[in-house]
Amino acid sequence: VDQSNDNILKITGEARKLAIDMRLIDPYYTLADNQKLLQVVDQVERIYHEGMATKATQMIFSDIGTPKAKGQEIGFDIYNELKSLLTDRGIPKEDIAFVHDANTDDKKNNLSRKVNSGEVRILMASTEKGGTGLNVQAKMKAVHHLDVPWRPSDIVQRNGRLIRQGNEHTQVEIYHYITKGSFDNYLWQTQENKLKYIT
Repeated sequence: VDQSNDNILKITGEARKLAIDMRLIDPYYTLADNQKLLQVVDQVERIYHEGMATKATQMIFSDIGTPKAKGQEIGFDIYNELKSLLTDRGIPKEDIAFVHDANTDDKKNNLSRKVNSGEVRILMASTEKGGTGLNVQAKMKAVHHLDVPWRPSDIVQRNGRLIRQGNEHTQVEIYHYITKGSFDNYLWQTQENKLKYIT
């Protein structure tokens, strides 16, 4: 096969998408064909309700299936699908935000303030947009990893949004969602091997 048609990077990219939600590759599939997003929604909803009194916050990380920029073809994305599923379960849409919408320093600072006060309870971000320089730890109870980032330091940065001084929670929850028999297994093993080498 000619490399312009198929190559290891294309295969890897598609395998990563399929491990999250097959609709990222083919709109023929439905929510029923994908269990990962429903498991995320179950956990996020539970923690949301358990943390009502303290306005506990959560972050959902995914570098795959991010919302498209304005003017581009919309299509299917993970962020809006999760928001829709969470609002279907009664979580107000005002409680959910995408870090991608905070595209200026002022908007980012305002978003951080809202998360730290518990006005925004669920924040979705990619490693690039939310892994560093985002101080939202004040009420952060849980972090959910939908995908596997490329470097062990990316995981550390993501978890650094809640494992941080100034967090009112003495115990926090970190979730890694893995689709059995998918490329997730290989990627987590790769992360472990990289970390052993670095150590």
